[in-house]
Amino acid sequence: MPRILVVEDEQNIRLWLCVVLGKMGYEVVEAEDGLVAWNLLNTDAQFNLLITDLRMPNLGGIELSQRVRKAFPHLPILIATAHSDPGSGSIREDQYPYLLKPISYQTLVEKVRQVMQMTK
Repeated sequence: MPRILVVEDEQNIRLWLCVVLGKMGYEVVEAEDGLVAWNLLNTDAQFNLLITDLRMPNLGGIELSQRVRKAFPHLPILIATAHSDPGSGSIREDQYPYLLKPISYQTLVEKVRQVMQMTK
């Protein structure tokens, strides 16, 4: 079963993401910030996708993504952001696919499937 690491500091959003992804058939591991996620990845790197919020305390999504790209280049990354212009947060679609918050159920399903297909 594919595993997804969900990194989101807002508990309600994190819970919703985990429930939806679980219903899609994925095994989901959650982290409340980038530092917790980084520690999880370094102890268990068996993930098929990383979904991370852009702005979080301790270690933000961009810095986490940059670290992950260097240490685990095979791991696809999907960034979630509330900013209508993700480029203002230093991400570009050609670097990292992203989801705009609020995320609809259908958008999440489609984007996760798209990113997962790109890595096959």
